[in-house]
Amino acid sequence: MNRLFHPDSPVMNVIVKIGSILIVNLVGVLLCIPVITAVPSFLAMYYALVKAVRADEGYPVREYFHGLKLYFVRGLIAEVLLVLLGALLVFNRAYVPELKGWAAAAGVVLYDICLVFLGLLTVWVIPVLSRFTVSFGKYLKLLLSMAFRSLPFTIGAVILTAGAVLTVWWKPVTVLVVPGLYLYLVSFLTEPVLRKYMPPKEAQNDWYYRIPVTLGELLSPKTFPEESSEETQTEPDIK
Repeated sequence: MNRLFHPDSPVMNVIVKIGSILIVNLVGVLLCIPVITAVPSFLAMYYALVKAVRADEGYPVREYFHGLKLYFVRGLIAEVLLVLLGALLVFNRAYVPELKGWAAAAGVVLYDICLVFLGLLTVWVIPVLSRFTVSFGKYLKLLLSMAFRSLPFTIGAVILTAGAVLTVWWKPVTVLVVPGLYLYLVSFLTEPVLRKYMPPKEAQNDWYYRIPVTLGELLSPKTFPEESSEETQTEPDIK
């Protein structure tokens, strides 16, 4: 029983992760109340959950505010661009049916394709912004490459996103849990793809490379010290 509740045991590890997700979610949702800060806040939440919860580096709330400081401007710019582009497409899509004949049908199909295209790119915005610092053109290139070259991961992320949005819309009180849980779960789809675009592990010594992305890494249990002797205690292995 003592071993079950050891600080490094699997049970305590799960409890700590759940608590961290809930705390980061609460802080992030509170800072989303001014709607204009939604994307920067979600960006900081993703950064904190991936770094502090999945890579076990730092403290969740501290990493959240660190991420907010790092990514506020780029998150704000991304939010403005996404809202403007999305509003433009939706407005034009609503106007097109007023046209006559084949032009109306073709226009509806075209705008529907554009909206789907935007949705596929949008699920990658937060992961990409949280990991890379490049020019706008390279950001766009990364979004396009990840969205379509890793289409199964993109579809999975879209399904998770739709599920999270519908859950909050159906039961608004779930906003106290769902956003953080969604970002944590979606990272299992996005991080393996992000790893492919990062420099070789040998060339870097960063926490990004301690995030488990392969099946073997995800299933590898962490070791924890024996209670019988201090001399046999060792630090948990980082896989």
